[in-house]
Order: sequence, then structure tokens, then C-alpha cells
Amino acid sequence: MTQNNPSLEIVTGVNIPMLLEFFIQREQSTMPDLINQVIEAGHTGIYQYVFTPENGEDEEF
Repeated sequence: MTQNNPSLEIVTGVNIPMLLEFFIQREQSTMPDLINQVIEAGHTGIYQYVFTPENGEDEEF
């Protein structure tokens, strides 16, 4: 694919923050800057939540 299109950029593994960043910034940024912004948005959009119950008790809802 890149042999026929040497300027083609491929980003895989997208999440919602990456898509939003792309659609918001696509008219205002150069392609290299846009790629960096999208990847950064993807990194900051990934969270890991760890539940640690206090005093061994379950959380009440």
C-alpha cells in the first residue's frame, strides 16, 4: 500500500479521543502535526481504574 502511496500515513488502534482530535484539528494542522496530536490524544485517553476496597469492605451502591 505504501509502495504506491509513499506519503500515506496509517494509524491503527484508534479510540474516541483520537477520532475527536482528528476531526477537530484536520483543517488546522499539517499532516505530521495532526498525527502527533492524534496519537497524544489517544495516549491521554487511556485510563486504568483499579478498585481497592478500604478496610476490606465492599463498596455500597
